[in-house]
Amino acid sequence: MLMKAGITGIEMDLADYDRDGDRILGPLMQAGMRVSGIYGFHHFGEGETHAESFRHVDVAKKLGATAIMPIPGFLSEEEASELNAITDDLEKAAAWLSSNPKTKAMAAGDREMVRYAREVYPELLVVM
Repeated sequence: MLMKAGITGIEMDLADYDRDGDRILGPLMQAGMRVSGIYGFHHFGEGETHAESFRHVDVAKKLGATAIMPIPGFLSEEEASELNAITDDLEKAAAWLSSNPKTKAMAAGDREMVRYAREVYPELLVVM
C-alpha cells in the first residue's frame, strides 16, 4: 500500500535500529523500501562522547539514509523554565543560551557531528 502511494522510505529512530534493526529492516527491504532518515537522541549536555554521535552518521551511511536528525539533549525543568521566561527577548535568550554549560555542550556536539558527517558521508543531510 505504501509503495502504491509513492512512499518508498521510512524515518527510523536510532534506538529502534539498535534494538530491532534486523527485525525491521528485513521486511522493509523485501518490500522494496528503504530507510530515508534516522533521528536519534543524544545527551551532549550530559557528557555524551562524540563516538556515539559519529556512530549515528555511520549507521546512516551503512543503510544509505539521506538524512539524519540529531536531537542534541535536554534541559532540566528549571533550565527550561528560565529560558522560557525570556524567550520574548532575543538578546536575553541568546545570552542565556551562549552561557549555559548544557547548551554550549549541545552546540559543540552538533558541530563535531556535522564536521564528521561532512568528512565521511558528504551527501548526508543533517537537519535540526
